[in-house]
Formats: sequence, C-alpha cells, structure tokens
Amino acid sequence: MDIKKLFKLDLLDLNNKKKLQNEHMKKILSESILPYRDKTYSELRQMIEQNVDAFEATDESGNSYNIEIEAFWDGKQGGNIRVVGCIDDDSFTKSISPLSDSFIKAPDESFVGE
Repeated sequence: MDIKKLFKLDLLDLNNKKKLQNEHMKKILSESILPYRDKTYSELRQMIEQNVDAFEATDESGNSYNIEIEAFWDGKQGGNIRVVGCIDDDSFTKSISPLSDSFIKAPDESFVGE
C-alpha cells in the first residue's frame, strides 16, 4: 500500500475517533447539566455565591472526565443567571479548550433564548 494512502487513512481514523469522543463528551455534559436546569432561580442565585461545582464522571468504558458547573450573573446583579458547564478528559487540548454547554434562567423562571 502507498505510504501516503496509509497516512491519510490513519488521519481519517484519528479524526473519526476524535469526533466520536467529542459527541460522547457532549452527551455526558448534557446529562450532567440537566439537573441544574431544574433548579429554581433562587437556588441558582445561591450557587453564584458558592464555588464552582466540580466533579468527575466515568463512562461505561471506564474513561474519566472532569466536569465543572458554574453559575454567574449574565449582566447586572439580580438579573438573568447564566449556568455554564465544561467537560474535559485531562488531555492537553481539552484542558485548555474544554467542551461547554450553557443556559440562561430569568428571574421569572423562564429560559432565555430557548
């Protein structure tokens, strides 16, 4: 087999693996941030005054992921609250640029932009 074709196949395989891992991590993050969507505005406001919720999740293959969920004011204090979740797998690339998901909750308990 031509070395160029072999190299190209390896790169395609690596890209497919990365794509699958990213999709898997997005799913884990979505599941992790879901309980925060059920919190009331008041509960989220209390989270602002606390530290970041940081924990580890393990998938069915035994891979570990670091997850952080943080709430903060989305603009002025007393207004909308933005909740951001981030996930990484301890790899260099993901730790400097983790996947993230977020939502914004208004004081009237509605979700902004959805």
